[in-house]
Amino acid sequence: MIIKKEEYNPVLLDVMKFIADGKISELARLQFQKQQNLVAKNIGLSYVQDVGLLDIFEFCEQNNIDDESVQLLFSALKETIRNIKSLYGLS
Repeated sequence: MIIKKEEYNPVLLDVMKFIADGKISELARLQFQKQQNLVAKNIGLSYVQDVGLLDIFEFCEQNNIDDESVQLLFSALKETIRNIKSLYGLS
């Protein structure tokens, strides 16, 4: 299943907000960055230093790429968001 903009945009907005608010630690952010770089390499997305989540999801959507590593990354992001919302009593 190719992840569409309607699915990934709300998740990315939450991720960015929770990073800015300190609800996603720097250690967790760095771990996600490592995973993002591995996913980008796996799908053939070239980057110079670090690749962004939006870059990955847009690349896959535009090129009709359905890749398990992208699905796993997206699932991990959604689970992290769910856990943070539950922990902080957010809806």
